[in-house]
Amino acid sequence: MKEMRELLDVGQPKRKKREGYQGHESWTAWNVSLWLNNDESMYRTGMDLLRKYQYDRNGKRRSRDKQASLAAAAMLDYLPTKTPDGAKYSKRSLMLALRDNIED
Repeated sequence: MKEMRELLDVGQPKRKKREGYQGHESWTAWNVSLWLNNDESMYRTGMDLLRKYQYDRNGKRRSRDKQASLAAAAMLDYLPTKTPDGAKYSKRSLMLALRDNIED
């Protein structure tokens, strides 16, 4: 019985999941970023939306996360559900890709 537990790692601390993929939090985040940054039309749309949401109604500059979140939500209306490689376009995956393109 003891041997079986050892084989199944019962009672052992859970191992951390593999952290990141090519510098991104997951394969999906990496793949969406790859398409966003390498498809000229997608890239231009993303940059236009980032500029559109750079400032709020009072002229105050938005945080990088807020700016990217608003642009990502708007981009979802223009995109298919998945990349050509099968990664799902989600608000989070687009936000992560867009946030990296915001200059401080």
